[in-house]
Amino acid sequence: MPRRVWESIGLPIRSDHLMNMTSVNTQTDTTLGVLENLCLNFGANDVCVQVQILPRANFEMLLGRPFHCLMSATTDN
Repeated sequence: MPRRVWESIGLPIRSDHLMNMTSVNTQTDTTLGVLENLCLNFGANDVCVQVQILPRANFEMLLGRPFHCLMSATTDN
């Protein structure tokens, strides 16, 4: 999640849990910290996720494999 979105939410992050993330264009950024237990509602399901906060990004929130596992999601190729 980019900093601009996190700031609009107004919840605290843990700045002692930093991570280096490599994007598709092979650029590496260090996160600002983690937003712990952010609860999201997906219709009938509520799920709490750990969200890394990036200084900047071209998306609102990127949901990847940990989210798919948590939701027991399946994909058809």
